[in-house]
Amino acid sequence: MKSEKRAIRREALAKRNRLSAEEIAEKSAQILETAIALASFKSAGVVACYVSFKSEAGTREMISECWRLGKKVCVPVTAESGKIFLSEISSFSELRETPFGLLEPAGNSPKTDYSKIGTVFVPGVAFDLQKNRVGYGKGYYDGLLAEIRKVNKGALFAGIAFECQLFGKVPATAEDVKMDLVLTEKRVIK
Repeated sequence: MKSEKRAIRREALAKRNRLSAEEIAEKSAQILETAIALASFKSAGVVACYVSFKSEAGTREMISECWRLGKKVCVPVTAESGKIFLSEISSFSELRETPFGLLEPAGNSPKTDYSKIGTVFVPGVAFDLQKNRVGYGKGYYDGLLAEIRKVNKGALFAGIAFECQLFGKVPATAEDVKMDLVLTEKRVIK
């Protein structure tokens, strides 16, 4: 299963990395339109969202739209233990680049109350039509999502990906957290 996930990860990243900056921006704008039309997004007071990195579907406009609508935004922070937790930001100026090139809140960021989150926009390297997700391979996001689910059964998990990152089926284990929806520039997988 690990070798199959590695192969899918390699293929999906190669496809995503071939997209031009213009294609990424255009497709990300289409995903944003779909995301902000979701009922769970409209009703959410707190939205969790990854800060896009390299060729991932862009999220800066989504985060800005949340602020414009008066929503609180929490983003991932990697703790020294390697676990991820979420912390609220109110401006992009609060983000600093990590040694891995990710943008995260600077300093000693307080953890968000997960019971308040309405929608979680989740990155992934690949997704399938059954809403399974393949991440970068460390299991950090699955741990975070499982922790959120323990205290908040109502939070909607929406995977964000480009159509080129979709597969008919990806391997999934009991530790892999399934999405409620997957959003691409062309469709919503429910």
